Amino acid sequence: MIPLPGPLPSVPAFLLPTLLLLLHLPAEAQRAPLRELQIDPKQSHIVLSGTATGVPLQEQAPGSLSNTVHGVLRIAVSNSLIQFDRDSRVIADTNGSWQPLPDGKPGAAPACFGGTAASPLASVVVALRGVELLITSDPIPVESDQFPASGLLFQFPTNSVGSLAYRVTGFLQYQDWFQLEGLATNGVAQLGEWTDSGQPARVRIPLDATYRFGLLSDDDSTLRVQGVIVASEASSMLPEIVSIGVVEGAFRVLLKGTAGGVVTVQQSTDMVVWDTAGEVAVPSSGTASWSTPATGDRLLFRFL
Repeated sequence: MIPLPGPLPSVPAFLLPTLLLLLHLPAEAQRAPLRELQIDPKQSHIVLSGTATGVPLQEQAPGSLSNTVHGVLRIAVSNSLIQFDRDSRVIADTNGSWQPLPDGKPGAAPACFGGTAASPLASVVVALRGVELLITSDPIPVESDQFPASGLLFQFPTNSVGSLAYRVTGFLQYQDWFQLEGLATNGVAQLGEWTDSGQPARVRIPLDATYRFGLLSDDDSTLRVQGVIVASEASSMLPEIVSIGVVEGAFRVLLKGTAGGVVTVQQSTDMVVWDTAGEVAVPSSGTASWSTPATGDRLLFRFL
């Protein structure tokens, strides 16, 4: 018999099952805290293609099938593994007014995408509104700041506000709409990127998802969403003062901050009331300068 090291601390009986479960959880299941990254609309975009009743989808007007996106990615990273939480959400912007109306009737209304397809028998117009795409995954290995994006799961959320309205004219006459929901197949062959060596942390995801649906018959149409998603973690790093001096009659401060961020300069005479004295954009080098005339007045400055 192996001797015990001493008396064990008293544990309420109702906690024992929970403690035993936690002790036996695999390391992968003990997830790191979620980190929230904001999608950058300036670097993120998606393009829509596909078919309507088997006919290739075309633009209703230039740019009607391409769009910018925004949203939030929630990611857990630990032990060279990255995992996307089910609340990671990509939201398409409205890029114009497209046919048909939300209920499929004639007319145009604001939408995220607008497409058309024509055949000898019929013409189809489709408009997608309120488009949202969830990105989830199991833990994915990260090596040299890269991970296989083929491990991502793309999905139109259940009970979402996303919808597709369509109107068929010609030999066939039909109009309707339906809610966008369900899984899409992942066709991504490229690697995603995760960098956390500096601030802020950044993720880049190639996107290639195909969704099948039916207009006149089951699975007679497809939507293919391609593009790239870039998101960054908001940095809480305060700027660092590198040097202070008077140069040619001006009080000059050299700052080190987050590349691409903005430093707010505030001034006060009593350290109670602070007024904004200006803002400084931090370039990609991470170093910026700020100056103000050296008037001789007693002023206090802080940099946020």
